[in-house]
Amino acid sequence: MLLGYLYVAFWRSEGRSLLQIIVIKNVMRKIIIFCFLVLFVGCEKEPFLTVTPSTVDFTAGGGKQTFSISCNNDWSAVLSGNSFLSLSATQGVEGVVDVALTASENKDVKDRSATVTVSSAGLSKTIEIEQAGAAPSISLDKANVQIAVEGDAFSLNVSTNGAPWTIGDVPDWMTFSALNGTGSTAVNVTVKENSMAVEREAAVEFFAESATAQLNVKQSAAPPTISLSVTEKKCGFSEDSVKVVVTTNGLDWKMDQTVDWISFDKTSGSSGESLNIQVQKNLSRDNRTGAIVFASGSSTATLTVQQDSFYRAVEITYAYLRDPNSVGGCDAVVAYSNLSDKTIKYFIWRGYALNSVGDKVMCTVRDSYYFAGKDTGPYEPGETLCGGKWGAMIYNYSARKLVIYEISIEYMDGSIIVYEGEEEVNLLIKEGYNGERLPFDGWDSPPKPNGVIPLN
Repeated sequence: MLLGYLYVAFWRSEGRSLLQIIVIKNVMRKIIIFCFLVLFVGCEKEPFLTVTPSTVDFTAGGGKQTFSISCNNDWSAVLSGNSFLSLSATQGVEGVVDVALTASENKDVKDRSATVTVSSAGLSKTIEIEQAGAAPSISLDKANVQIAVEGDAFSLNVSTNGAPWTIGDVPDWMTFSALNGTGSTAVNVTVKENSMAVEREAAVEFFAESATAQLNVKQSAAPPTISLSVTEKKCGFSEDSVKVVVTTNGLDWKMDQTVDWISFDKTSGSSGESLNIQVQKNLSRDNRTGAIVFASGSSTATLTVQQDSFYRAVEITYAYLRDPNSVGGCDAVVAYSNLSDKTIKYFIWRGYALNSVGDKVMCTVRDSYYFAGKDTGPYEPGETLCGGKWGAMIYNYSARKLVIYEISIEYMDGSIIVYEGEEEVNLLIKEGYNGERLPFDGWDSPPKPNGVIPLN
């Protein structure tokens, strides 16, 4: 319509001057151009951009998800932040399009995030992307380690997926250069020498929150050893005892060799246990030596016991009963020599009588089988004429033989020695003496007045 008006105005310009006509034409040209511009601007489209969804969440395992772009102009997409994402397309034309968003696996324990910015015709939209962290994990570059008995050191790499780690209980024979850390850490492990005769092992736990890993260490055993608190015992002829503590480096022990005159309250045990060793009297005239061997594995230890021969402090030269008197009383004669290097103060003997067939007979006056005599010294060392006659020690017409079962000797220095039992006393009797009487049939009186008194 506007162009029609312009046309009429043009043709009505007839009869005007040339200058007027030129001016009119220029104005019309500008009007026409303006009209076209108005029409063009009025017809241009308004830009728009829609992106859905605005947030995307991935699990730690990653995967693929899509978002939709709707626009009426060309578009472009840009990733920012962590590079764990990829896009199936980063640009396109107007319209509606689905873009695939792929996330790689997140092996780290921490969450991670990124953004995708979509732009079109001056408009932009941002998608917030979150990926969850992985569950805590921990690993060791060594799981089983064998160590020689001398001990050693080795390096251990501890790796986690970003989680902090700690070590559990550590045995006292192992040390670690670090007991905790984060991520990957090189740890120096030192194992001490094993002095025990048993293989030892440890399972050391490593923790990264809920995740665990285990280091197993085995160390070879040391050669077995055994030692005794006492290795040598010297004793006299009398009974004796000794306490021995047996120590090993981990193995049990047992007795491997013994002698019949030594007894024990136990013959095996564990390290650190003690045992009591009892040495019997030596009722022989020879010294003797016994070796007690203890064993722990292939290792042995020996206790050597040296015992003196039977000590003869005196030697009995005569010991007999004289014939009964008219009332049945029998005198006893005991003669001895002092073999010791001490002066005898008192010599006491105890005995009983046998009849001609070897039966024990009772004193008809005292109603007892037993009687005793005491001899008072002093008797110097080496003195041979000791003892004497004890009158009417037993009243019994059938008494024929004197048997002494105990001798007690007290010396001037206060020391005492006692011989108990017929076996010991018999060792004091002069070799070859069989109970015969003195050639002159005994002493009529003691060698020393008042030196002999009977004991009831």
